[in-house]
Order: sequence, then structure tokens, then C-alpha cells
Amino acid sequence: MTFNEAAQVECYSGYVYAQRPRAFVWEGKRIPVLSVEAEWRTPEERNFRVLAEGGSVYHLAYTDEAASWIIDLIASACFIGDTQF
Repeated sequence: MTFNEAAQVECYSGYVYAQRPRAFVWEGKRIPVLSVEAEWRTPEERNFRVLAEGGSVYHLAYTDEAASWIIDLIASACFIGDTQF
């Protein structure tokens, strides 16, 4: 599932914008980022694979030219009762 219509990402920005994502909005809910698992850059984008609160993994990409974010759900956390798998 991809979400890119006015995607909202809160991020740390030091010497450039979008250095480190801290939280994002997914399906109308603010989701804190627990950790950045990987980050890489292409000529067009800054990319991050993040572990979000709740255990799901997302790909966040900031496109410099469009000045916008794209969010993809990579792996959803699975819960049975109180146990996460």
C-alpha cells in the first residue's frame, strides 16, 4: 500500500531538510518512528526504511524536485492477543 497524497512526515533537519524522519501520518494517525533501519540516497530522493511504533516497517522517500514525501508500508506487524509476531 502506498500513500503519497500530501503525505506528512515530521523530520529532523539540520544542514539540509529531511535528514531523519521522526514521525509520519498514516491512514489519519500520527505514527512515531522508533528507529531508522536503513537510509540511502538516489539522485532524486532521500530514502529511509523505518521501524514504526506498533512494529510495522515503512519506506519513506523524500523527493527533492517535488518537495514531497511518499510512504509505503513494507511489513505490517501481526498481533494475536497481546503477542506480536
